[in-house]
Amino acid sequence: MSRSAWLAAISGSVLVCNIHYSWSVRLQKVWKKHRAKVVAVGILLAVLLIVGSFGIYRLKADSAKGRLFMWKISCLAVMEKPLCGHGVGSFVDVYGQSQEAYFAKGDYSKDEEHVAGSPEYAFNEYLRVAVECGIPVLLLVLGIVGVCLHQGIRRRRIGICGGLLSLLVFSFSSYPTAYPCFLVAFLCLLVACFLGTSSRWMLVIAFVTSVSEDG
Repeated sequence: MSRSAWLAAISGSVLVCNIHYSWSVRLQKVWKKHRAKVVAVGILLAVLLIVGSFGIYRLKADSAKGRLFMWKISCLAVMEKPLCGHGVGSFVDVYGQSQEAYFAKGDYSKDEEHVAGSPEYAFNEYLRVAVECGIPVLLLVLGIVGVCLHQGIRRRRIGICGGLLSLLVFSFSSYPTAYPCFLVAFLCLLVACFLGTSSRWMLVIAFVTSVSEDG
């Protein structure tokens, strides 16, 4: 299981547990009674998170550096046409041109030269949308997703919201929409935040996803 998948699974699980067990409400009560202890525990968790993140980074340092470099070049490509983008399906060509222009300037490190390549995917769906369609479209998509997630939480679609958050986190460092099954599941999760009961929609999502995989 990839680091992105682990992080996505943990994020979705935390959201589900937070809503189901009312962690935020309980934390507020504990905060009022034991503020010093909460601060101490918070600092400890922050330190553990930093150390753990560094350890995960060192586990596959070249892979992490490669993705950071891809995001850097992708951001440069976004800045070339921030409003309208370069066109749907243009990421590979645009990335290659932006990377070539970046190295032509001569202001790059040895690590960047080492991890540079010709990726087929952005390893970040948000940057891919910004490169191909522009920042306004990205903001529109994020707005729609935010509204759906808010409605799902308000209507207690706990499992669906957890699945949607996991996919959103996974999209930050991978390319799930390159596969039809993930794209269909994403659309079903958005709709399920508004309609039907959680159990029915989870069955629909599972069925449609399996069909898209077979196709």
